Amino acid sequence: MFRILPLLTLTVFITTTGISNDAVLALLTEGGGSIQTRDNVPGLIALTSERAFAVLKDAKGNAIAAAGETLDGKGGRVIVFSHDGFLKNQSLLEQSALVALLTNSVKWCGRSSKPEVTLHPALSGLAERLESVGIKTKMALPGDVKSSRPPSVYVTVAQKGFDDADVDHLLPLAAKGMGLVLAATPWPFADAYPNFADFPANRLAAPVGISLHSGGTAD
Repeated sequence: MFRILPLLTLTVFITTTGISNDAVLALLTEGGGSIQTRDNVPGLIALTSERAFAVLKDAKGNAIAAAGETLDGKGGRVIVFSHDGFLKNQSLLEQSALVALLTNSVKWCGRSSKPEVTLHPALSGLAERLESVGIKTKMALPGDVKSSRPPSVYVTVAQKGFDDADVDHLLPLAAKGMGLVLAATPWPFADAYPNFADFPANRLAAPVGISLHSGGTAD
């Protein structure tokens, strides 16, 4: 199991919502270990679908990372982390447990042990870590992801500054099966999004029943 310390004590939990979710969770968290969050304080996640489940929980049982797929299983799989540092903070990416979790995440979302992974150019550090464990990567801005031949999975931070046009470009690709690995820190941006359903990560994750809360932080 993952245990995230020291500012926050966060543990993976085994969901009881279904055998399939349990099996996926076991795959995602294979390897175990610990992740020290240091100054990165995750937000909170709500699950609104039976096909969505927590991957990481805090000490009070709040989800701070979650995975899901559409009810019909035809759309892209999505994993959301409730702090952008999980994808771009170098001190976090130096930790083998997080690299293992992210590696398992792109494989699951990409439906392959060797997925075609494209990352936002701001995530070069993560690309290097994935390459180091045998995952080939490419870099592209969201709007440059090819509709004619999208990757198996696209990885990005999706918070304030992530354009609506980019969300609009990615959503149809995800609906056709492209996976998404997302991170966003929700709590600093509550005032910028009076309707927090419009928060970029929430728009991208809504089809699989994952929603970041505008308030509150992990314990």
